[in-house]
Amino acid sequence: MILNTLLSRDLLIDAYKFYSREDARAHDALSIIMKRGEMAEAVTGCLDQGSQEEEPQKQQLYMNAACFGKKFAPDIAIEQYQSTCRRLRVMNILRNEKIDPSTDIETAIEILISWKKFQLALWMVEYLRIEGESHIREKWCEFLLEQYQMRDEQVVDRIQKILGPHPVVPYADIANKSIEKNRIQLAIKLIEKESHALKQIPLLLSLKQYDLVLAQALSSCDSNLIYMSIFKLKESIPSEIPFLELLKKHHLASEYYRNYLFATDMPKLIMISHRDNSDDELLYCLLDNRQESALSVAKKIRRDAIPEQIEVSMRLNKFQQSLSSIGSPPKAQQPNWVGLSISQTIINLIAIGQSSKAKDAQKKFDISDKKYRVLEQIACDILPKLSIPDIAI
Repeated sequence: MILNTLLSRDLLIDAYKFYSREDARAHDALSIIMKRGEMAEAVTGCLDQGSQEEEPQKQQLYMNAACFGKKFAPDIAIEQYQSTCRRLRVMNILRNEKIDPSTDIETAIEILISWKKFQLALWMVEYLRIEGESHIREKWCEFLLEQYQMRDEQVVDRIQKILGPHPVVPYADIANKSIEKNRIQLAIKLIEKESHALKQIPLLLSLKQYDLVLAQALSSCDSNLIYMSIFKLKESIPSEIPFLELLKKHHLASEYYRNYLFATDMPKLIMISHRDNSDDELLYCLLDNRQESALSVAKKIRRDAIPEQIEVSMRLNKFQQSLSSIGSPPKAQQPNWVGLSISQTIINLIAIGQSSKAKDAQKKFDISDKKYRVLEQIACDILPKLSIPDIAI
């Protein structure tokens, strides 16, 4: 019978059957396959035939035969053997779920999602090592958002378990879906779970959760995000008084805004400081540009924010006055160094080849190496062109 068998696949099946019965004819069948040099073809043939069978007993026969043949050629069809085993297991599960096992896997997963069998769909993509995990988890979370009989805390707890410690779906995306379903308080709770503050801010602004905007921005320790949040809040709050009162509730945010005004709008900073404390003497000193007197007054009345700003300004003025002998700054719209910002001063020093003085300014005013390299690029007109997307609110 063996000698009359033409296909190596069938010979391998016969060899496995003989081996199972402890029949010596298993050796004869294997010898013919090995002489032909067709063991790889025999194993592959069993895998292909097994993947087409619907009856579990026949599937098992072909897979066992393939495994038996692999013992004599361990390196062949390793990945195909594993993938076929996984495919057959999934096919049998689909058959139990009353889904046609010949259905392609993507369609089968969508069917399971529509039947709300998210756990099984998730197991399937993880078991088969295919894409689709984020899609299933997102649909699962959306389903929970529609369970209006559940309390917000219960929904958030369930979503946390679904997304796990390393979410493949951002909490901000789920929060946005919650807003669309008019579950605002639930959306706020979900936003608070978002680890990326940059994704939190737009949603919180859209919900007018201004206190949370500043709290989340400050907790990020990202100065760019903090300034961005302050400017967005200034746009969102029409009146200046409520805006300033909000900043006062978050002391660090108020200090960031004052630093910004010190560099861009000193008269406004003076007005705000005067309105907050009614320090007429300090106000007049600043308006007259009597910095030393203003510093003395600020220290006397224990104003913590202004003395540091004045001291930096005084040191910068003194440093800039020492540069009068090296010519005018080439990249400034004024002939004098005094009045330029620290960054503008360094850029112009580099532009005229005064790198040692630029380095001196870097040390005096605590400019980081990273920022200094950017200033060098600006001075040499080699700054890369960056495209920074705006955040849609």
